[in-house]
Amino acid sequence: TKMSVLPFVGGSMSLKCFLTVEYAQADDSLHTELFVKYPFPVGTPHEQKERWVSRFVMNNDGPEIDFARILSSGAPMKCPNYYFGDICLKTGTALLITEKLPLPGGSDDFGPYELEAIPYKSVDYLLVPDRYYEAMTRSIARLAAWGKCGRLGRDIEDVFPPPTTPPLFMGTAKRVENFLEFLYKCGSCCVPEEIIGKHGQVNESEWFVQTLR
Repeated sequence: TKMSVLPFVGGSMSLKCFLTVEYAQADDSLHTELFVKYPFPVGTPHEQKERWVSRFVMNNDGPEIDFARILSSGAPMKCPNYYFGDICLKTGTALLITEKLPLPGGSDDFGPYELEAIPYKSVDYLLVPDRYYEAMTRSIARLAAWGKCGRLGRDIEDVFPPPTTPPLFMGTAKRVENFLEFLYKCGSCCVPEEIIGKHGQVNESEWFVQTLR
């Protein structure tokens, strides 16, 4: 019956705000503090085309909304409760509403298994980045393992098929080749040999290479 909005500044892909609501009938299972993601305003036909390409060619928002809608409640990590998400097929406007997580301020303290303040983007040198990347990688690996072993549903790969790489879109094919060459010649120490094969020449038969291509 009532709502108030507080803009949130952060990220670069969309506008965001905190939404405080009051329901006609109080319900302890419903959150009154919500988080909303919505697009930047569009003023020209060119900007409208850019938005359409972002939503439907690059599919930037679809996977996030589908994960929140279908998988977040059963994922092996804490996810905010999902309330609404949709993309307009005509305009490309995307909207996602979830629970607002009780994040602490930048100077607040926190303990094990408690939420941490949001770190700023592109300033990893202010952190101890290995710990963050290790935590994220472990969570991603756990989520992938649950998908493969059926704990997210037996038809999970039908609902979320493996992504396909657009062969010519924005030079993707060339970037993949450059990445593989660098990985095999310079960065193979970062990835176990059982995943990419031996150091040196790109091995076309390795599943890692075939998946990227």
